[in-house]
Amino acid sequence: MKDKLNTEQREYVLYHLSRHFNLPAFSSFFLFEKNDTRAPFVFFPSSNKPHNENRRIEDIPVLYPLASEDRFFHFDSNNNLIFDHDLLKGAFYLLSGYQEWQTGERDARGRFPFTASIHYRLNIAEMPLVNIYFDIISRALELFAKKHGLVFQKKSFWGNHPFALFLTHDIDRVDRWISAEVKRRIKIAQKHRGLRQKLSAIFHELNFFGRNNSFWNFDRMMAVEDALNIKSTWFFLPGGIKHIDAYYDLKEERIKKLARKIADNGHHIGAHGVYNSMTDPAEMRRTLREVRQLSPADVIISRQHWLRFRYPDTLKLLAENRIEMDSSWGFAEHCGWRNSYCHPFHPFDLNQNRMLPILEIPLNAMDVTFMEYMGLDEKGTREHIMKMVHVCKKYGGIFTLLWHNNHLNEEDHPGVWDFYKTILDDIIRENPYIFTPGAMKGLPL
Repeated sequence: MKDKLNTEQREYVLYHLSRHFNLPAFSSFFLFEKNDTRAPFVFFPSSNKPHNENRRIEDIPVLYPLASEDRFFHFDSNNNLIFDHDLLKGAFYLLSGYQEWQTGERDARGRFPFTASIHYRLNIAEMPLVNIYFDIISRALELFAKKHGLVFQKKSFWGNHPFALFLTHDIDRVDRWISAEVKRRIKIAQKHRGLRQKLSAIFHELNFFGRNNSFWNFDRMMAVEDALNIKSTWFFLPGGIKHIDAYYDLKEERIKKLARKIADNGHHIGAHGVYNSMTDPAEMRRTLREVRQLSPADVIISRQHWLRFRYPDTLKLLAENRIEMDSSWGFAEHCGWRNSYCHPFHPFDLNQNRMLPILEIPLNAMDVTFMEYMGLDEKGTREHIMKMVHVCKKYGGIFTLLWHNNHLNEEDHPGVWDFYKTILDDIIRENPYIFTPGAMKGLPL
């Protein structure tokens, strides 16, 4: 991104910055060009160069550096505040998703790959750099306020809670021992290196008569969460491509009963966009129509199956179909913040140069990411989760956790139930606000 921010892009960043403190009290002091003679002033310099991946100050990447000094801001002799680097452009580059908009690089499932991201190159996936930039600007303006007799007031997103928890479940599979699932797992078993290990795994899959369906564990999941006063959001997936979309039918009576029970228990139902809904308007409409027919309440939130998400096309399809929130924008391969911001935010349509009405709830932690992509054990998973929880607590953000029902089964993951409870216990001890799409009234979102 070479050009300076245009007016709409700059206003987009300032809009999100204003949700953290009383920015309108300071905006009359803001200068973006040096030819303005007002005083006192706050000067935000503008960069017309591509982003820089080599400059750091206090181990914080500075994407658009403009000065040689290792500082972010300073005051001149008249107590005017001058920022030394273009932090607004850095925030826009990350928050808007510019990096994946400008490149055509995609993985085998059509997703923007983590390895193509600046987060991978700079090792900042778990560093919400936009929050850090906003915090630097906030601290500088607080000092400016003291020097000029102004009132600086921080804002809280979550009332008396230091951060929020958004607990979610994608319901991809509900039957452990159907033939398609057994065949899929036999293919996985054949990848074992040792012959004995391979044969043992295959025999385990074939010897399924009389076994419990460990994927149908919804009552137990709700009981665990209810005991901790957690209300979660459950994303139901319609059928579609064989062996990729749902292995169940939303019209089944047991699925209808499950949806009613989830809603009756105070949990929320969301739509899980089928594989081709990423860019196919008809498939998106079908997904939302079928899930809305299932749900007792209106469906206002969605997440894409396999996190197949094309920016900004998928968001525009969702908004056109009355979806108010999405929670797809995360990396499958690594935990952290794909847009470097640990708060809900409105995406920016770079094609039309405008902020979109839909609200993105960033997805930063998923069971499959830890267990499969990152190859972590329980200790490593817990460490990453609590590190991100503490980051959210520091910046007043939202921690989004996705745990699939089919990954809460002891046959494939021995001890997973105790581990899941331990993680939730750890998070609840930090006193989060429990976020659900139905509990948005009164929040500054």
